[in-house]
Amino acid sequence: YKIYKTACDGSNLYDENGKPKGNIPSNIGPTIKPFLTGLCCMALFVFGSKKFPIHDPRDPQNFSPIIFNSDFLSQPLIYRYFYFWMGLIFVRQKYYFAWKNAEGACNIWYAGFEGFKDDGTVKGWEHSVNVDIWKFELAPSFKVGSAAWNKKTATWLSRYVYFRTGSNLVLTY
Repeated sequence: YKIYKTACDGSNLYDENGKPKGNIPSNIGPTIKPFLTGLCCMALFVFGSKKFPIHDPRDPQNFSPIIFNSDFLSQPLIYRYFYFWMGLIFVRQKYYFAWKNAEGACNIWYAGFEGFKDDGTVKGWEHSVNVDIWKFELAPSFKVGSAAWNKKTATWLSRYVYFRTGSNLVLTY
């Protein structure tokens, strides 16, 4: 709530006298970059899901998974593994699209702006970032991947559930 409040009242940009806390940065770059990333993700989803559909395109009314199709099951295991792995990569793109568009929408009104350091330089634009796509896709461990996916929910869970339950993962998830 604090981030939202400071963005609404402008206290992340201006002091109590109405003077800028530093040189106010342009929000165009931090808005356009996630928007273009989101468009690329949507294009990957649309074209990649056509090439590697998870649901059987021959039976769209029943929404049946392609992995239960007899033709698919007759393929070699390595083919099925690769196919499903690629299909899931393309399915994730729709989530990246949504998160990156939300990030850009927050940045356009400075809700993603972190504020200024003591010397007046910009801290960054990380308040609205909810996913680090490359860090998640190339994660060397489950811990790194889960920290890069849905960052705000993970932060909320750690702050309000994990620490309050004595660091109990079972109660957290």
